[in-house]
Amino acid sequence: VQTCALPIFEKETYYKTTAEVKGILRNQKFLPCKGSLLLYFKKNKSSQPPSFGDIIKTDKKLQLITSSANPGSFDHQQYQAFHKTYFQINLNPKEYEIISHNRANQFKSWV
Repeated sequence: VQTCALPIFEKETYYKTTAEVKGILRNQKFLPCKGSLLLYFKKNKSSQPPSFGDIIKTDKKLQLITSSANPGSFDHQQYQAFHKTYFQINLNPKEYEIISHNRANQFKSWV
């Protein structure tokens, strides 16, 4: 269970945001935990991505953020690790569910 913690950025083929992890659902039990991860939502004409502050649920497995294979280029993995973000999830529209809308910190949305 994650909350979209930052505004969603639109790219050509996907939307991207950072999410705050609130917990894991395992065997119908909610296990609280903390952390952040990158979420990528594939664009689809028939669906809208979650909004800032929405709480979403997905069964998709976490993927490690990888670094570029080009020596000397920007190291996205190292940059995200500096911000304590080590995982990402790439989601198609049918791979997540919005379980609550706009539970955002109003100050963060104003900034």
